[in-house]
Amino acid sequence: MLLILFISFLFTFLIGVLSFTKARTVYKYLWVFPGLLFAMLLINYQGVIGSTAQPIIESMSWVSILDIDFQFSLTGWSYFFSLLITGIGTLIFYYAGAYMKNKERQGAFFSYLAFFMMSMLGLVFADNLIVLFVFWELTSIASFFLIGFDYQEKEVRQSAILSLGITGGGGFFLLLAFILIGTSMGTFNLSEIDPAILVDSLMINGTLIWVIISLIIGAITKSAQFPFHFWLPNAMKAPTPVSAYLHSATMVKAGVFILAVFAPYFQGVELWHNILFVTGLVTLVYAAFQSLFQKDLKGILAYSTIASLGMMVLLIGLGTSSAYLALVLFVLAHALYKAALFITAGTIDYITGTRNVNELRGMKSIVGILGIAAFIVACSNGGFPLTIGFMAKDYIYVSLLELESIKWLVLVIVILGNVALMFAGLLVGWRPFMGQASAKVLQAPMMTKKSLLPLWLPVMILAIMSVVFGVFPEWTFNHILKSSYAHISGHELNKVLSVFPGFNMVLLLSLVTLVLGLSFYFIRKGVPYHSKLWDEEGRFNIFRQTLKFYQTTKRAAFSYTRLLHSGYLRSYILYIVLFFIGLVGYKFFTGVDLKIPDDKLSTFGTYEVVVFIIITLAIINSVFTPSRLTAIASMGIMGYSMCLMFVFYGAPDLAMTQFSIDTLTVVLFVLVLYKLPRFNKYVSWKIELRDGIVSVAFGFLIAMIALQAYSQPVVKEVSDFYANHAYLKAKGKNVVNVILVDFRGFDTMVEIIVLAIAAVGVFSLLKLNLNKVEKD
Repeated sequence: MLLILFISFLFTFLIGVLSFTKARTVYKYLWVFPGLLFAMLLINYQGVIGSTAQPIIESMSWVSILDIDFQFSLTGWSYFFSLLITGIGTLIFYYAGAYMKNKERQGAFFSYLAFFMMSMLGLVFADNLIVLFVFWELTSIASFFLIGFDYQEKEVRQSAILSLGITGGGGFFLLLAFILIGTSMGTFNLSEIDPAILVDSLMINGTLIWVIISLIIGAITKSAQFPFHFWLPNAMKAPTPVSAYLHSATMVKAGVFILAVFAPYFQGVELWHNILFVTGLVTLVYAAFQSLFQKDLKGILAYSTIASLGMMVLLIGLGTSSAYLALVLFVLAHALYKAALFITAGTIDYITGTRNVNELRGMKSIVGILGIAAFIVACSNGGFPLTIGFMAKDYIYVSLLELESIKWLVLVIVILGNVALMFAGLLVGWRPFMGQASAKVLQAPMMTKKSLLPLWLPVMILAIMSVVFGVFPEWTFNHILKSSYAHISGHELNKVLSVFPGFNMVLLLSLVTLVLGLSFYFIRKGVPYHSKLWDEEGRFNIFRQTLKFYQTTKRAAFSYTRLLHSGYLRSYILYIVLFFIGLVGYKFFTGVDLKIPDDKLSTFGTYEVVVFIIITLAIINSVFTPSRLTAIASMGIMGYSMCLMFVFYGAPDLAMTQFSIDTLTVVLFVLVLYKLPRFNKYVSWKIELRDGIVSVAFGFLIAMIALQAYSQPVVKEVSDFYANHAYLKAKGKNVVNVILVDFRGFDTMVEIIVLAIAAVGVFSLLKLNLNKVEKD
């Protein structure tokens, strides 16, 4: 696994290097690298994985002190996904070599695609939860770059940002769940967590509900479940190889992968099963219904993909043996036919320049072999016999028939959903190729057989695999199926898969689905519905509503930024003081037993009263004077008066320090302000009143805090330490000075550096001739 990840990283790096060269012809051969990884997985692990349900562990030290290592495990489930990632990835790279031939920035595109493949492999291999999260986020970042590849278009940028926001936000919840699990179990390695005790441990800590909800939110955002589904249809603005790879076969199944990984850990927990079952069922119904109103080929496939993902989540929610078997079969079937249908849609768009299904007829005259392959995968999508899709749909019905309650209602809903999905598949894989050639098809440029080969060959390979896996399941992927099933269900598969399930209720339900689906298609004549409420511009289009919410939020953020980041220092100080008053004041007056220490307060003498009056007058004068120099002088008087207070109360050393600081401050202020323009008053009396109220409130709060601190018992442990060691260790009799230059020497040194930097900045501003700069 480590070697495979290293090769995929090296592959990504080399493509990035190639993007700076003019070696454009090499891009059509890049499919060899994922093909090599696919072969390595088959050769090195096929026999081992097929014979045991125990994971293969490989690790490399990273942050050992936090129990975070690059630990990876290969289970039947992760091996199954790694073959999908590299196998379908090989076909996608081969297809993209022709599809992106005349595009700009090919190097960037293929480097992003390779980066995504590496991230997905790391995600499915990761055994450490933190490492898994890192690769989870990398897939979102890679998807962001791929969706936003044509970033010159505004809608493309919006779609990329939205997808990153939704999946990245879900990643936050996933990280929360991982941290709660790791801290509760004492390890972040999944292979070291016992499923039998995880739930009990989380219940003892009171975090079980938080973990389940956070884990599900994180997973369903990535797998585009309702109500987070809307990012996926808009991600169809990405180039078609991206849609075929990320948004049908790999990335959107990452959430399903995670849910299946944790299914054994939360088996039997009602909250887990209920949320997943309801979420999957609602998503299936809504997305299947929405697919009936789409005219864009990729839009049709996007909503049918969301519905299929809803079916997978529903199966995990069921949590039965039959449901897990149906899940494995359906993941494989969906990856094969949906990737092929996306490639078909992209090829049609590549040839004709349109994806509007109403403008496409008679494509068989240009690329008939693609029509044959597309029809086969559309049959698999519809659950026709002799395809892997038929077998997957059968086991879905088997798992639903095992429901103890409301099974017939759920069965009717699922059958209707499958009818809509069949209709969607035929719209893409059948309708564009049949009938007389439309105007768009007649206007399409002629293409040679050689140039068409990469555009239809991947679809044909996927179509053949859909049939071979459907006819010979025991001969082809049975060992991978068994190990995947064993990992997510917890026990071995004893059933023998067969092409024909026998004459039973399951077969009847499958036939009903086929008859209804074909009847619906031919009654509608393969024409999607149109509605002002449900189409792309309709009021029920959640993406449009979310976009409006995003724009409103953006305006609010702009107003917030303009308010809090106005560029005025006085505003920043005001906000800081208000926040301090609100936060500290609330806690102080609601959580502190206020006491006025009458017995500890000294009686004011004549000298203190006189000095207090001088300070008060100086404050008033500094606030209301129109002269800067007068204000500075008043501040100096305040400082010197405080020095007298220190002298009165027996702190002459502190008074001398304060005297020196005040003198230096006054001198510096005079030197700086002397060069500034005349003092002008720009604020109104309302602002002055506001600032006065805030200042009085702040001063009152500080005074109350000081009084409360003074009323508390004095702890002299720290003071005694400094007093006892000042002379012995630092050879200084002035304790305050020893603290500043010895015990806190580095602190003082940093303060001096800050002051020096500020002084250099002030000097530079004083020397700057703004008039000269403006003239230049």
